[in-house]
Amino acid sequence: MKRLIKANYKTLIIVDIQKNFSNFFDDKYLNQVENIINQGWNNIITIVDDIDGKPEIPDFIYEASNEIIPKQYGGWEQMMFDEYIESGEMEIIEENEVYKYKNNLIIKGNIHEYFEIPKDMELVFKELQEATIIGGGDQECLDDIENALIYLNVKVKRNSSGIYGAYSKSKNNYWIDEINWIEV
Repeated sequence: MKRLIKANYKTLIIVDIQKNFSNFFDDKYLNQVENIINQGWNNIITIVDDIDGKPEIPDFIYEASNEIIPKQYGGWEQMMFDEYIESGEMEIIEENEVYKYKNNLIIKGNIHEYFEIPKDMELVFKELQEATIIGGGDQECLDDIENALIYLNVKVKRNSSGIYGAYSKSKNNYWIDEINWIEV
């Protein structure tokens, strides 16, 4: 990946536009995403969920990305924290809001009670001042990444034409074989 990330550069962040979530969007959506990508960004940072192994993203996203960062799908619940805090494995940064576990931040989420920010994601996000975010799923992983950016003092703008929701599945997935998916 070509790493350009500078605080004052025009940055697009793409979240979870990958083959294993293709039931939630269609080929028309991917055409819109490609149009958004072609709007002259200095940086394109792609966030992928790697909980199911090696994620696959469309080739045009892979080629445009300066940085591809894996993440895990939600997974933290408040009740887990007491044990980790008591054993000294977890540090309280902000009570009921932000914790630190094995050098990773864990922040309050939305539908995912808490979301872990991997250290490499934190370092990249800390370099940014502002970013536009697209991808999905709205009210799920997309919001987790948005919350992480806001916590790290990044001004976030949503491009609604590039956001898909995890609440409606596409019934016609015939088009996925027409996409050149790249394993990351």
